[in-house]
Amino acid sequence: MNSLKERILITGASGFIGSHLATYFSKLGYEIYATFRNNKPKFNNNKIQLVKLNLPDTASIDFEYDYLIHCGADTSATTNNEENFIDSNIIGSKKIFQNAIEHGARAIINLSSMSIYGDIKTDCVRESDQSINPNKYGASKLEAEYILAELANNNNSLAAVSIRLPGVVGYGSHNNFLSRLISDIILEKDIIIKNPNPSDLFNNIIHVNDLSDYINYFINGKIYKYAPVNIAASCPIPLSKAIQKIFKLFGKLNTAKYINEGKKSFQISIDNITSQGFHLRSTEEMIKSFVSETLKRNL
Repeated sequence: MNSLKERILITGASGFIGSHLATYFSKLGYEIYATFRNNKPKFNNNKIQLVKLNLPDTASIDFEYDYLIHCGADTSATTNNEENFIDSNIIGSKKIFQNAIEHGARAIINLSSMSIYGDIKTDCVRESDQSINPNKYGASKLEAEYILAELANNNNSLAAVSIRLPGVVGYGSHNNFLSRLISDIILEKDIIIKNPNPSDLFNNIIHVNDLSDYINYFINGKIYKYAPVNIAASCPIPLSKAIQKIFKLFGKLNTAKYINEGKKSFQISIDNITSQGFHLRSTEEMIKSFVSETLKRNL
């Protein structure tokens, strides 16, 4: 339990990740300010203070806080308007980063995306890989990373990181491959997997609990050299094995059919994040947690 009552500002708290982080850090004893744009989130914890925020306007954030966790963003699931990506993800990110520094934040955690890499040509994606033709969303998230890098490199007392997220899973997750797959299995839909080689290794997943644990680790580790990091499960397994495991955990016959089309599979290197001393659970462990909590909630 954190007895100092340090303050954390979490943007995008009406979303799956932001709402989970607000609850997680509140339970650790932090004073939480959770922002929302349109949909006001509902928390069982009345200690979480809600703040309406519509980036790039940051006028409502006029108080001191210790840490910023920036989850809020327009995504490809919510818009395809380039102006929205610029206003929210580029200008908005710059404004909230500057606000954090002006109001005494000691660390900024920026949730980025694997989408920044664009067309992935390698078997294993590393942070040093060049971005190739990212979509509008990916390009806007990459620009936000550049902005934070410049601010952090000009402020030696600021700890900052951009976390490049794969599919984030947990009960209530959506808009990623495994979340849609599990939803379709529950609804007993036909399972069609478009993949040129389902035997390729897969670790393109992070459970929201593991993401929360890493952010807590980063905050308390005071890692002051800025660098973007990939986050994903450890111990990759073949995609076909991951899907087989999901069916087995549900107690169902594997009815998945594979079509030789779609994008090439890839692994995600987690060398940089593990070099910081943080342990990530295996792909199988994260899948098991996701299915188990889904089954528990659906009983």
